[in-house]
Amino acid sequence: LVSEAMGLNPNHLKEMDGAEEVLLLTHYYPPCPEPELAIGINKHADSDTFTILLQDQIGGLQVLHNDLWYDVPHIPGALVINTGDLLQLLSNDKYKSVIHRVQSKKVGPRISITVFFRPKRDNPRLLGPIKEILSEENPPIYRSTTTAQYLAHYMSIGQDHGV
Repeated sequence: LVSEAMGLNPNHLKEMDGAEEVLLLTHYYPPCPEPELAIGINKHADSDTFTILLQDQIGGLQVLHNDLWYDVPHIPGALVINTGDLLQLLSNDKYKSVIHRVQSKKVGPRISITVFFRPKRDNPRLLGPIKEILSEENPPIYRSTTTAQYLAHYMSIGQDHGV
């Protein structure tokens, strides 16, 4: 769908190996007696291409938009899909990475299941803004890099700085 939204072949991102590695994480947040004194997960942007999240009814996920934090409501049976830094790079800023955090709650426990999609770390292919979407009006903002170089850079600057 993302490839098609950029006017590309439906399999373009798949053919670029943009989501060939999958990482599954489960999170368990116990109830917090004083949530105003604790943070579940600090603000950050994901390094991957995109993230799929299944959250429970406890809530706590927030996204940053125009310097304000907004709760992401739990919708039974729905998945949350976050754009990662790598998709921001590949789309040349058409899709912005989502800065988000998790707030601690008095009620709980909060349980979430997260699936991250990205190229394999050892993939030698250069990743950069997709050439087919570039033009004189939309020149490349980012340089091409390997997944390993990109992830090393991401870890060196910290998660909340983005691409």
